[in-house]
Amino acid sequence: TIRLTFDEWITLSDVSNQVLVSPPLTVRPLPDISLRGKTVTVKFPEGEVLRPNTTYTIHFGSAVKDLHEGNPAANLRYVFSTGDYIDSLRVKGEVRSALTGTGVEKITVALYDNTEDSVVRKQKPTYIAVTGPGGTYLIENVRAGDYKIAAIEDLSRNLKWEDGNERIAFQSTPLQVRDTLTRVPPLMLFSNKPVARRPDADARTSGIVRLRYNT
Repeated sequence: TIRLTFDEWITLSDVSNQVLVSPPLTVRPLPDISLRGKTVTVKFPEGEVLRPNTTYTIHFGSAVKDLHEGNPAANLRYVFSTGDYIDSLRVKGEVRSALTGTGVEKITVALYDNTEDSVVRKQKPTYIAVTGPGGTYLIENVRAGDYKIAAIEDLSRNLKWEDGNERIAFQSTPLQVRDTLTRVPPLMLFSNKPVARRPDADARTSGIVRLRYNT
């Protein structure tokens, strides 16, 4: 359980959309987050086992605001480690639409320590961030290593890419994170062409069979 006590009265709102935990939890996406007086309490789910020797970050977005003026606590995040030190490397870039070239907001950018291409379908990422205005993102407190990087339009909110329903962007080669700040070329978001399927056939007309495909 983590408790954050502020020096003034605050409000807590839109937690499900504003709060982000990186690396993602396994039992459910978010811990229980509640407010009493000036204290925000974060309680991890029953059965959640945190990764060893890993730096975790809780991003609060604009969920915490002062009571009287409604101003959000700027850049509020809580960082802790299950090991002996806090990882401090950062990854920065932007996500753009492949059709228009403009930045896209609210896209999940993911780093995977497994660099196989299929990892975006099979497992949750090691680190995540969500793009803001202009499609920019910043992933902080990253450990040095090689990662698969991908941007996913996570409509189902399960932190996995669902082929055919969600747009995706990725870098074809592993991202090497070694420096204090690693800058990534723009990730171009596109819709994957669906696999052709035949949902039905019509043979009611003599001598003619009509096949309908989903493309």
